[in-house]
Order: sequence, then C-alpha cells, then structure tokens
Amino acid sequence: KNDDNFINADVVHYHLIHNTKLSLHQMIELCANKPSVLTLHDPWNFTGRCVYPQGCEKWRTGCHNCEYLNNLFPFTVDNCHSLWELKKKVYKKLDVDIVVSTPFMKKMLEESPLTSHFKNIHIIPFGMDLEQFDSNITKEEAREKLGLPKDDIVLLKGSRGMQLERIVEAV
Repeated sequence: KNDDNFINADVVHYHLIHNTKLSLHQMIELCANKPSVLTLHDPWNFTGRCVYPQGCEKWRTGCHNCEYLNNLFPFTVDNCHSLWELKKKVYKKLDVDIVVSTPFMKKMLEESPLTSHFKNIHIIPFGMDLEQFDSNITKEEAREKLGLPKDDIVLLKGSRGMQLERIVEAV
C-alpha cells in the first residue's frame, strides 16, 4: 500500500492471489483504497486450499476433513476449513470486479458460498476465440485428425510470445 505504483494507480488488477503470494487479510485494506479487479485463474479462491478440487464437492460446504493434502502443494496439517473460513470472511468485505476465463469458472464462482455475492463478473478468455473450437469432436477423432497415438499423453505449454509447444510422451 506504500508502493508508488499502488499510490499512483487508478485501478489495481490482482492475479494469483494465493495465501503464499499476498496476505488475504491485506486484500480488504488494499481493495478498500483503490478500485480493484481480481482475475481468478483457478478454483483455489473457492476452496480451502485446492487449486483444482478434483471432483471433491467439499468446497461447497467448508472443506472439512480434506482428503487431498498430498496433492500439488502437500500439507502436513489439515487447515483447509480454517482457510475456507478466512476466505469467506475476507471476500464478504470486498467490492471488486472479478475476471474469469471460462463459463466453467464463472459457474463455480456463482455457486460457491464464498463468492456467490460478487455481482461484477466478467468472462475474458485467455487469448483464444472459444467459438472457433468445436466441442462436439471426440478425443478419438481429435487424436486421429492430429495424428496422435491413442496411448500418448499430450501436454501443452504456453511460453513467451504466445508460442505453443506440443510435447508428446509415450506412456
């Protein structure tokens, strides 16, 4: 809040607000001082700690007794419910515009007890026109069209200059 960039800003745009990047408690004061936009890149904001809930529905009711403490960022202590409650407390005090990249993320945002009160929600796709892609094609048809063996794992990686690499690793 004392940084010249923040002081001189008309609007502040936040990305990747995970508790290891910026204190959730600070968000209340920061967003109260400047009009703010928060871009949500993943469902972490709706859960106790998961970047992606993997089919778990506990994000809807408080993230009690987490079964996924060893995923992605391993935890030794289950503090998921207390982090969920902290997010609930903080988010209730925020008046921000929210940006998500997909209708899927918007739906989660609207269904979450933590974020359903936000009204200024915007979908801005990440650099691609989603209307250009046919969702009716099956995985098998896509693999055949692209010449990819059915048992290979396909990973996509974005890099500087919006270049896209395709990495195919045989299982």
